[in-house]
Amino acid sequence: MDGKSLGLMGIAAVIGGVVGGITVRLSSDSPKTTAKAETPASKDDDEDDGLDHRVKQLEQSVAGLEKKRRASEAIAAYGRALAAGDPAPDGGVPPPTAVDDPVFDTAVRDVLDRVDQERRDEREQRRTERMNQMVDEWSKQLATKLSLSDQQKQKVAEIFRDHFAKMRAMRGGGDGGMRTPQEWRQSFQALQDEQNKKLGEVLDSGQMDKLEQMRKDGELPMFGGGFGRGRRRGN
Repeated sequence: MDGKSLGLMGIAAVIGGVVGGITVRLSSDSPKTTAKAETPASKDDDEDDGLDHRVKQLEQSVAGLEKKRRASEAIAAYGRALAAGDPAPDGGVPPPTAVDDPVFDTAVRDVLDRVDQERRDEREQRRTERMNQMVDEWSKQLATKLSLSDQQKQKVAEIFRDHFAKMRAMRGGGDGGMRTPQEWRQSFQALQDEQNKKLGEVLDSGQMDKLEQMRKDGELPMFGGGFGRGRRRGN
């Protein structure tokens, strides 16, 4: 067998070893990554089909680029070994380059972490949109039942948005986290008192009385705590 044939066989062997190693690595790492990316944090994950498709496309693109890069490196290394007259110890072709590359692995994981963050951001955006829709619906209900002016309706909606944003931060640990059930109750009550005070500054005493009665009658299940303790305008 001449040197040219040996060289072609060597190149084929190197490429086969590299691609085979990459295939094994991707098949072993992919389930872990997919499991991490697809672990449902809440029912919102049902709406992530579009993002999942983008993640799969990204993984396929990364895998394809890596195969090309490693094959090129392996061929170049084989060529350098032949030029230097440095065959493998057993007289065959030089061994393929190592498939593991910590730098590349770190880069891929960084990309996937950013995708996970994008997924979380989209879920948070959907929650915010749903919250705004609920606040708008509640404001319309109260505007009718309490005969709110346009200015009152706008201010009440702002109070609700601020209240629920703080509630979400408290539950998610964004305000430092709750340490005991008693601290949770105290923090929750503090938010309720703050909301009551703000509502009392926007609504008159008659509107506050109606709001409190609606809560007692179960017409406002989305509200917790009493509203009568807020400072009422004009009292």
